[in-house]
Amino acid sequence: MDPDLQMEPGYTVGGPSIIYMDRLISFLREHPAVFSGEEFSDRYYPEELYTHQIELNTNLPELTARPYPAAGIHLDQLKCAIAEQISNGVLIVKDSPTVSPCFFVTKIPTSSSTACKGRLVFDYGRLNKYVKPLHFPLMNQKTFLDQASKFKYFISIDISNAFLSIKLDEAATSFGIF
Repeated sequence: MDPDLQMEPGYTVGGPSIIYMDRLISFLREHPAVFSGEEFSDRYYPEELYTHQIELNTNLPELTARPYPAAGIHLDQLKCAIAEQISNGVLIVKDSPTVSPCFFVTKIPTSSSTACKGRLVFDYGRLNKYVKPLHFPLMNQKTFLDQASKFKYFISIDISNAFLSIKLDEAATSFGIF
């Protein structure tokens, strides 16, 4: 094993050991506001600072799309996912001359689960041809690890539908219709 990749005691490949898991759970119990949802409220992320605009390269023609076929359990899961995102305020019901199709991707069951869960995916490929690209440089793995090494604790959390939770300004909401 590469000596630079040696892990500190108490860490196992694939996640923290029970020792660190207990510490994390204790920390979260002592600080319940850390992941309460309040950290993503307008108090910390005011709309006037964090609302995203979509700029276009050219005038957007009317974009229509045929829906992707879905049947059986996939159709049921698709309907449930859409209904859940509407009820959570992630999706809004609105008319628009711009339509992008959506579909449901089934995740491969793991050894610990047999259920075929999935996620809702939107195909914005045609719309992206008209959107002015914004460049946000991403750091490479070495730079990230160099910066992360300065911290005592590091946690990775999968945030469901985070991309869809980015607030759009009123003009941009008409582009994201499916």
